Amino acid sequence: MIFLAIHYDFTVTCVEASLSILLNFDKLPTLGKEGGILTPMSALGDVLVDRLERTGRFVQHSEIVSDAKTSNKKTV
Repeated sequence: MIFLAIHYDFTVTCVEASLSILLNFDKLPTLGKEGGILTPMSALGDVLVDRLERTGRFVQHSEIVSDAKTSNKKTV
């Protein structure tokens, strides 16, 4: 049963990625409009994240992690 759920989620992701290009091309990042060999995030950006979250099967979480050594350095 777990395999079917993973398979379904992958299918949803592929379909939503395709629909992101077809229906929201004007909202894609510049790189996504130019094409080429790109990662899903660099090609589709927030358009794909928003579409996946609206399916109710995906939740996106991100945070900025800074290095303690470099976060206190001052530039001259």
